[in-house]
Amino acid sequence: MDEKVDIPRWGPARALRLCTGADEKILAQVPSERPRYTAMGGVVFGTALLAMFSMAYALYCVFGGFRFFVVGVVLVWGLFILSLDRWLMAGAPISSGSARNRFLPRLLLSVALGMVVAEPLLLGVFDSAIQERVARDRATELADRESLLRLCNPVPGTPEAARPEANDATCLDNRLKIDGDSPERLQTELDETKRQADALRKTVDADSAAHAKLEEKARRECNGTPGSEFSGRPGVGPNCRRLRGEADRYYADHKIKENSTRLVQLDSKANSLTEQVSTARQRYGELINKKIDEELDTIRDRHRNIGLLERFRALDDLVEENGYVHATQWGLRIFLIIIDALPALLKVLNGETVYDRLNARRLRDQDRQDAGQRDADRERHATDLRFQRYRTQQQHEVRRKRFAHDVRVENANIDVAREELISARERSLLGVATGPAIDGWDLDATQEFVIDQPVSPSTDPASGPDAPATGAAS
Repeated sequence: MDEKVDIPRWGPARALRLCTGADEKILAQVPSERPRYTAMGGVVFGTALLAMFSMAYALYCVFGGFRFFVVGVVLVWGLFILSLDRWLMAGAPISSGSARNRFLPRLLLSVALGMVVAEPLLLGVFDSAIQERVARDRATELADRESLLRLCNPVPGTPEAARPEANDATCLDNRLKIDGDSPERLQTELDETKRQADALRKTVDADSAAHAKLEEKARRECNGTPGSEFSGRPGVGPNCRRLRGEADRYYADHKIKENSTRLVQLDSKANSLTEQVSTARQRYGELINKKIDEELDTIRDRHRNIGLLERFRALDDLVEENGYVHATQWGLRIFLIIIDALPALLKVLNGETVYDRLNARRLRDQDRQDAGQRDADRERHATDLRFQRYRTQQQHEVRRKRFAHDVRVENANIDVAREELISARERSLLGVATGPAIDGWDLDATQEFVIDQPVSPSTDPASGPDAPATGAAS
């Protein structure tokens, strides 16, 4: 374990083993494990490439072409898949039941990612069929839309406009706004002109027929035609003039000439309006066709690129229509999911290898070393605490002894001062008692000495047990 290991140089094989998270120092102790982990690294790297290709194709379908930022997204996605598979491969070996239970969520996660990666790849496999189906669906959509627009936007005055379907409720949302003069006004004027002409024609025809009968009756009377209603005498007689007068009055009263002239004008106007209506319908029909073409061009612009959801919908339609496509789709989907989940499956199939045992031993040694280090650290910390406590106690003892010494010195100084005070007091009292008989006695000096001495209540001889004796002596 402590001997120097031979780690190979960097190369494709070592780079692939890096994808599995294998430790080259451990592999150097078991060189026979290197091919295994090199192959496993190739599987991990292959699944990452597959995921990158899937993401690239999905983004290509979403954006309808190549975009520069897609390169960064694809690389990040590939690195994510590579890191996840490397984490799965670098985990503990699957040997016990608890380990299998811990590994099951990893396997499920790998399968879920495999499903995500597999779907765009399925679109790539069925790309030609999907494009054909999308083209057919789009052509059907355009035809249906054009048919609906023409049904709901007929030219006014045509037979199509009179059909019930043109006024159905479904056409309310499909009316086109046409910027142009509608032929409806001209058609209304034409219909009114024809109505007036027809009514006037009936009147003129009836009046003309009645006037013709009156003219015929006057002619027969003037010609001497025999009959119960005629005089039978030819020539312009009274009856002839009367009948001609009646005919002239009828012609004038019923305005046959004016009405005939008016009828000619109405017929002329109707013919002119008919031509105008025909031209207006043709022009309005062209506007409708132009508007419909604009609507269809909008749909064609939307159909310029095949989106991701549209591809999925077309694939679902193909699967529903063709059982072979359905079986092929699921076969490829399962195959791609298995391919993407191979790192986790290989971890399960490999079991515990020599590398795993060496790695586990190293981890146990490391754990024991860490535990020993932690124990040593705790012991060192406890020792430091004990030393700190001992040093603190020693410092407190030194300070206590120093304080006690200072107190004793202070008490000694107080005792000395008390003794001096008592001696001075005794000399003062003695001087007062003996008077000036003593040589060198100075009353002022003695009083000044007594006054200058610091006398405390606790050391005052007058308040002590000797005070009565002193008083008695004095």
